[in-house]
Amino acid sequence: MDVISALPSMKQQKTIEGPKVSDDKDRISQLPDSLLHHILSFLPTKDAVMTCVLSTRWQDLWMSVTNLDFKCYGYYKKEDKSNNSFTNFVERVLLFHSSNIIRFCLDYGDSLDASRVNSWISAAVRRRVQEFRLSIHTQSVLWLPRNLCTSKMLTELKISASCELKLPSIICLSNLKRWSKINHVTISLPNLRSLALSVFSIFKSEDDCKIKINAENLIFLDCASDLTADLHLDNMPLLANSTIGLELMGGNSKSAHHAVNLFGGLSFVKSLVISKGTLECLYYRNSVENLNLFPTFVNLSTLEVNSKVMSHASGPLMGIIRNAPILESIIIKEVYGGTWNRKPYPPCLEFTLKTCCLLDFDGRPADTLFVKFLLKTAKVLERMTLYCSKYLCSQPKKLDHIMKLLKTVPRGSRNCVIDFIKKSY
Repeated sequence: MDVISALPSMKQQKTIEGPKVSDDKDRISQLPDSLLHHILSFLPTKDAVMTCVLSTRWQDLWMSVTNLDFKCYGYYKKEDKSNNSFTNFVERVLLFHSSNIIRFCLDYGDSLDASRVNSWISAAVRRRVQEFRLSIHTQSVLWLPRNLCTSKMLTELKISASCELKLPSIICLSNLKRWSKINHVTISLPNLRSLALSVFSIFKSEDDCKIKINAENLIFLDCASDLTADLHLDNMPLLANSTIGLELMGGNSKSAHHAVNLFGGLSFVKSLVISKGTLECLYYRNSVENLNLFPTFVNLSTLEVNSKVMSHASGPLMGIIRNAPILESIIIKEVYGGTWNRKPYPPCLEFTLKTCCLLDFDGRPADTLFVKFLLKTAKVLERMTLYCSKYLCSQPKKLDHIMKLLKTVPRGSRNCVIDFIKKSY
């Protein structure tokens, strides 16, 4: 019997009885409803619905199962080339289903109408769904409904979709514990002004997860990632402030490529803060400054590095500086090494760089060399601010020696002032 014909009509519900079974032999039917519901919850929904033909005892039981599991593979009749059988079945199940839902699963391998999928999602959320799993393909844009993205009941959200995915402007999933299995998706947030994005995975995966974010009115971005996902930032012409914190996962050969793709979407940013292991993630073996890997940061005026700059990380840092033609200010926590004096020099050193600040100046050869490089090459530099480390403050003779040494360095800018600031510890 076709599952569709087993469902009650939308106009009327008709009792469908199967062969009569002696009560003393049909012991399963004598079980309480709660136990039968639990048993049916382990079945695919199409099989659970089929039990309605067994007897009047079973006719309405499926309507109260807490798990709905819709899978399309091999479901509708082979001679039916359309997907009407499947979609009609889903809609009629949702129409007659009467209880709250613990788990809702929709797995469809062919193309579905996005508006129908949207209505099914909303129906599941109205029944206080806790675990939502979606695996579909659609050629049109899929808008995730607002009630899903603000659900207080949702504990698990699992999406595997090949489509353009758009989200509402407000997302608040206060009880969500797991969000996984997004492979290739475009998220459109046209009205969003501020975005804090944290993308980490506790599992090592060979699958390439690509997430494209389109936010044309975004102004503030705070992004932290372990680079297991390939993040693409698209169409962000108003981006003013961005903080990027990347962590390199061991054994992932795609991480550096993902880091470069992420920076490719920051071409309009005005103030950029990079922290953690971001420069290390941008480092490419057999490459020096990776000039061709970075976009031109056409608006970037302030660059801040809230981490130690090690020798190998100087290449990516200079790559960013070279591609920032109007950079005015550089702030770096510490310099532990690097190669700086490589021509041609970045254009901003010739025309725009006005201030530089080292937040933990130790007077070691590496950071002293960096300071000398900027003093010699930055032709419009106005101020070099050096916050002396605890160690340097405890060595007054060494501090005095470094102060005298830097005063003798030839200056690219005659107006440059060097400030030594002793921090209180």
